[in-house]
Order: sequence, then C-alpha cells, then structure tokens
Amino acid sequence: MKEIVIISCWPNNEYKEKLLIDLINKLKQLNKEILIASHYVIPSYITNMVDYYIYDKTNTIYTNKTLETYTADFYFKHETFKIEAVNIDHGAALSRIFNIALNFIKNLKYDYFTIIEADVEFDINDLKKLNDIKLNLIKNNKKLFFFKIRPYEFPFWEDNGIFEVYATFCFGGFLKEFNSKFTFPKTLDEWNQSLLKDKNNHLFEYLVTEAFKKYKEDYYILDSIFYEFNNSKINTSSIFGLDGVYVNPKDENNPVLFFHNESDQIRTYKIFSPLSQEVILDPDGWWFTSLDASIYSLNIKITIYEEDKIIKNLDLLINKEWISREKNRRQFFFK
Repeated sequence: MKEIVIISCWPNNEYKEKLLIDLINKLKQLNKEILIASHYVIPSYITNMVDYYIYDKTNTIYTNKTLETYTADFYFKHETFKIEAVNIDHGAALSRIFNIALNFIKNLKYDYFTIIEADVEFDINDLKKLNDIKLNLIKNNKKLFFFKIRPYEFPFWEDNGIFEVYATFCFGGFLKEFNSKFTFPKTLDEWNQSLLKDKNNHLFEYLVTEAFKKYKEDYYILDSIFYEFNNSKINTSSIFGLDGVYVNPKDENNPVLFFHNESDQIRTYKIFSPLSQEVILDPDGWWFTSLDASIYSLNIKITIYEEDKIIKNLDLLINKEWISREKNRRQFFFK
C-alpha cells in the first residue's frame, strides 16, 4: 500500500516555520513520504526536506465576511471601549488546496493519505498514533478516520445548533473512499451556490461532516485530537479567543493589542517583541496597549502561562497589508 502525509500550512512567520520544520522532521523519523500543499510560498530550505511541494497562488478567501455582513464571533464590552471581531473563512481556500493535493497523489497512485495542518507542536509519540490508526483501520475493514470536535472546545458550533463536527486539521484514510463520497467546491462561485442550500456550508468542517457522517459506521470516528494527542501543544493563536490585535477605525496606523483572561486562573502574558513586557491578569482581567504600525511591520511574539505552564503561543505579523485586510473584521472602538 502506497501512503503519504499531506501537510497544509501558512508559515508566514518564524514560529510557524519552526512548527512546520519540526513536524517534517518527526514525520521523516517515522519514514513517512511527505507532500506540502500551500497558498503561501515556502522557502527552498524547507521544500527540499520533503518529497513533493505544491504552491497555489489563488488563495480564495471570503472578502464579504465583515462586521457589517456577519454577527460578531468575538465581543467584549466595557464602559470606555468595546471590541468586535469575525473570523476569516478559510473554507474555500482549504477546499481548493486539498482538492489539488488529493488529485496530485491520485495521479501518483497513492492509496492512503493523512492530511495534517501544521499549527500544532506535535509530539512524536502522538504522531506514532497515526500508524496505530492505520493498522486498526485496515484490521477492522474501516475506510477513513476523523477526529470529532467536542462542543465545549469550540462553543461556536454548539451555539449554532451543530453538535457533530469532524475536524479537518487531521484526517485521512483510503483515497478512493474519500473521493467517491466528497466533491470539493473549487471556486468562490461554487461556494456561494452551496451557501444558498445551507448557510453553514461556508465552513469546510461542516461540509465534510455532512458528507461523511451518514457513513460513519464505515469509519473510525475518534475522540478530539486535543484528547487523543495529549502530549502535543495546540497553537491556539488559530483558535477562537479574545487575545489578539484589533484595528482602531479612527486611527488605523495604531492597532490595539488586547488581552482578556477568560480562565479561572491567573495568567502571565510575556511579550518578547516589540514591547519586551510582562502582563499578569487575574481571572476576567483585561489589558490593552496601542501599537505603532505606521512605518514598519511588527512581528509580535507572545507566550501565555498559567502556573508556569505554557497554554498559548501567539506569533502575529502586523503590517499595512494585515490592517487593510482586517480593518472591517477586527475592530476596537473607544466610546
């Protein structure tokens, strides 16, 4: 059986490059063949490490998802300010790059695939579990595997009445089975047509879940990857939460770095650049500061701790391009 791992990534800063390189090295230790598929140009010192590399410059993003057209996913209100934000939908972009990658490996006669998104600090012992999943899948005559999102991990799903969601940042199985059950939307027009059928279709996880849950007896539906891969550290900069940078509509050159401690534990925020500062927040505490992005790019590196345990790594690249893209999606309003 011919097998390959497909890595989906967007390594636009040093931390994400490190995650990608680390994942590649660990997969190579497990003797995996590797394909990188991305809408981001990957440097040659990384692509030379893998067997195949696909770059697609058409990065299809919903430009119409703004605070004017969607309900805010994040909201925080204070007597002197408020913040509002919506998430960028990457569903169309993921669907396109996954479609290209799976057709590529089909032409190379691969039988079995695993897709992994690289925004995780993977432990090699967790990655070894992918071999166990494959062996058990074959032994029990299963065809695909999915990790199931627990509702409390992403309250967004439960709040919208969706209680069964298969994660798309790690899944796989027999290529022929996947292709026979799922047709990728490949253009923005195809995605817009699918939205007319179901407003939730803008979410790639929802599309995949709806396509495959009717056949779940034929598949391994595993517990959350957060639980199964309990030695790995999830890069929560890509997961819902209030921590981050927001654009001030009245002063776009000075976006606002905002922290909100949503846990019941004291948190320490260590900002390594450009501020070189430490912030300690009690439960439900908040803090913000203005950033100067008028002249140069800011690569903000932040580590968040609870009782000396790292719970988040944020690596945020803030520049004029980011402000132009995000100013209608992540806003900080002074009253």
